[in-house]
Amino acid sequence: MKRIGLIVITLSLIPLLFGTAVGTGFAKVKQIDFWMMLYTDYKTQNELIRGLAKDFEAETGIKVNYEFINWAQAREKMTMLSLGGEAPDVTDAFWSFTFSDMGAGKHGPMPIEDYIDKYIPDLEERWTTSSLGDVKYKGHLYGVPWRVDVRPLVYRKDFFEQAGLDPEGLDTWNDLVVYGKKLTKKDASGKVVRWGVGIGGDLAQYYYNWIWQAGGSLLNEDYTEATLDTEAGREALQFLVDLVYKHKVAPIDPALDPSYDWLGEYSANHLAILPVTGSIKKFIEQNVPHLTEETIARKPLKNKVRVSFQGAGYFGLLYGTKDVDAAMQWLSFLARTEVQRRVAITMGQISPCQPALDDPYYTEDWWFKGHVKALPYGRTTQHPNPAWGAITNPKPGAPIYDMMVNALSGRVGVEEAIKTAQEGMQELIRSYEKEKK
Repeated sequence: MKRIGLIVITLSLIPLLFGTAVGTGFAKVKQIDFWMMLYTDYKTQNELIRGLAKDFEAETGIKVNYEFINWAQAREKMTMLSLGGEAPDVTDAFWSFTFSDMGAGKHGPMPIEDYIDKYIPDLEERWTTSSLGDVKYKGHLYGVPWRVDVRPLVYRKDFFEQAGLDPEGLDTWNDLVVYGKKLTKKDASGKVVRWGVGIGGDLAQYYYNWIWQAGGSLLNEDYTEATLDTEAGREALQFLVDLVYKHKVAPIDPALDPSYDWLGEYSANHLAILPVTGSIKKFIEQNVPHLTEETIARKPLKNKVRVSFQGAGYFGLLYGTKDVDAAMQWLSFLARTEVQRRVAITMGQISPCQPALDDPYYTEDWWFKGHVKALPYGRTTQHPNPAWGAITNPKPGAPIYDMMVNALSGRVGVEEAIKTAQEGMQELIRSYEKEKK
């Protein structure tokens, strides 16, 4: 009898040790899977996410199994899960437009608008309006932005001072021409040793801002037709050509030499203004730290519109999540201002969560304090058509790249370059539509 009593007591303790019994089995601890791209060294990022997951589990009882994805594999991973491959519950994601279309409401990014009022009711109030454009598509909301990258105007403070130029006077396309002429410098032989206006980044992305600032667009409202061959598209390309040939304030080199090193040219004092550029923070801090005192980032230029290209990343749910409630709790945790601040700063990113931007990391940093001024003017492309990757590929053969090279090099006129690019874009869009059917 004593042995039987011991067995009964032991069995009665099992639910306390392993969970509450359900039928003939036992309930498992709630768990969710989370993927995140690797932004910094593994040790630093692992310590951050492990700590956040531990805090979350202590608060909710939900365990987060996380995995870091190398950026070299990120696009392939997102493509596969959007086509029905194995997916986590929550992920660090990008290109919500493309992958939601690809998933067709069955796989990939999962809309969360039905849950947002319960879990993150103040999303609209705390996040920059421009950043939410990256997660709103066709009436759906796909997640919470956590990093944002707007392309500001960048200029050299020392060159402006030497030329007696007021930075506040640089506001429009016309101003850019005036300032560019005053900042372009030649040696005794007439050779340009410093260009007033430089080109930074790939040529396809460089064109985005100009057509937008001219009041145009790259695609129509439902993303099915190219809209390059318009008055705005031609005005933008003609202005860039004029910077090179008419005003003689910008180099032709980026259009002729695929290996053109704009970062090297900038750090060698050969460029004064960069109207559109990605972050140069890390390069300058590591290679030419003295330029942190001279490099200024600020709001973009204006023609008809003041706007700047924006890239971003977000945390969101995926179709097939095993427990929507648990996944939304984790997303809500990641959306807290303090968590947003910790994640963005640790990864060296700009947070689109407005209260987080009050941190001295942003308000006192040489680069971020200027970059933040461009955030209200950000506009996303977010690959609004699955053919977008081929359309904007920064290599020969892609429509926009070839248009920029052919026009800036003088090989063809603006009208012909625009027309050819329009036809190339449309053909890629039609090809995708055929494959989809």
